[in-house]
Amino acid sequence: MKRPRAVLRIGLALLWFQAGGVALSADETVTWFPQVNELFRPLLADPTEVKVSGQYFRLHGLDVVDFSVGETWGIKRWTLNGAPDWKIQWNLGGVVTPRFLVSVNINQLEAINFFLNVPVEMRHGRFSGRGLLFHESSHLGDNFIERTGQSKITFSREGAQLILAFEPLRFIRIYGGGAYLLHTIPELGKTTLQAGLELRTPNWHLFRNHDCWWYLLQDYQVKEEVNWGVNKDIQAGVSFGFSNVRRRLRLFTNYFRGHSPFGQFFNQKEQRLGVGIGFDF
Repeated sequence: MKRPRAVLRIGLALLWFQAGGVALSADETVTWFPQVNELFRPLLADPTEVKVSGQYFRLHGLDVVDFSVGETWGIKRWTLNGAPDWKIQWNLGGVVTPRFLVSVNINQLEAINFFLNVPVEMRHGRFSGRGLLFHESSHLGDNFIERTGQSKITFSREGAQLILAFEPLRFIRIYGGGAYLLHTIPELGKTTLQAGLELRTPNWHLFRNHDCWWYLLQDYQVKEEVNWGVNKDIQAGVSFGFSNVRRRLRLFTNYFRGHSPFGQFFNQKEQRLGVGIGFDF
């Protein structure tokens, strides 16, 4: 797997070098604290993506809810005056993803993941890309330890990710790339390959000044840490919002099969079908 790792390193170096090169250029327009998700849209089918959402499903005969509560802040955007189609942006993001067992009597925290990342995004016409450095840690909930007696493991990692995307048509996006861990506890395989497809319908305009469309998202990840096992995440739903307003509401169903996205359970397989709600800001 030396070639994917080399391609990832070269791609990240080029993206970060481009951001630094633009910053040193005099023929540019600089915007501080710009809007986010304009150059590179989030990968909403990726369980580790920065987003605000929650979903309910049954797992091993138990009622489970996964939440994601995160935010991305735009720090600086560069636009080349001689080539206005080229835009590069530096962001800061983070997300917390807890998992709860839910019941009539009490809700129990099973595990929680923390992600912090520093992305550099790029867009040129129908092409876009994102390179980021990230930190991830995972922790068991006290309720889970008391119920199962399982001991927690120290799970922490830092790495780099590069994703490139192309939009052949207005309502289609194809992406691919990967991640490489620079440091990991416990010591695991360090390479992840990732690809996906996103589809949506045109606006329905069911009500005046409202937008509505159906969408389908597919994300596939192949992880060296689980002997190149494949994680498949498929999400289908409908997105609602006011015309010309960034905030949107999503209602969806989600199918996941593969190894758990929670670091404490990284070597455990899951297969689940759930329903959820998401908020796009």
